[in-house]
Amino acid sequence: MMLKNHLGETFELKVIKYHFNLNEIKIKQFNSDWLDVKIEIRKDIGTISKSIECFLTEDLDRIMDWINGFENNTSKKRLYFLDTNLVFMRIKRSFITFVKVVYFINDKDFISWDFEINKENVFEFKNKIQQYIKLFPCRCGMLHNYSKGNY
Repeated sequence: MMLKNHLGETFELKVIKYHFNLNEIKIKQFNSDWLDVKIEIRKDIGTISKSIECFLTEDLDRIMDWINGFENNTSKKRLYFLDTNLVFMRIKRSFITFVKVVYFINDKDFISWDFEINKENVFEFKNKIQQYIKLFPCRCGMLHNYSKGNY
C-alpha cells in the first residue's frame, strides 16, 4: 500500500507474507496471524525503510476501523501497535485534518509523514487496507472485535 501526500512524499506499508506457514504452527490461536511487514517513508530529506517487528492480521482490521471513524469523528487520536516504534495519529491544523505516521528510529530520532484526510484520500487508504485484509485474513479462528474503538 503506497500513499502519496500533497508534497509528493510517500508512505508505504507493505505486507509481505504470513510470518509462519500453517503447517509449522503448533498453537494456531497464538501464532497463525503474525505478518512480515515493512514500512517505507520517502521525503525530500531521504528515505527510511524499516521492518515492523510485531504486526498481526487484526492490526489491518484496527487500521480499517480507525479510518472508518474519520467520517463521524469517532476514531481515537492515536492508533498504537505492538511495535511501539510505529504510531498513526489523527491531527488537526487550522481547519485541515491529517493522518500523521510516526516511526521512532531510537529514543531521540523519528521520521514522520503527513497525509490530508479528505474523501478521495480516505477512499484510497481504505481500498488499500481492504486489499490487504482480503489477501491476509485472520487464520487463528478467534473472534476479534475492534468495532467501537475496542482496541
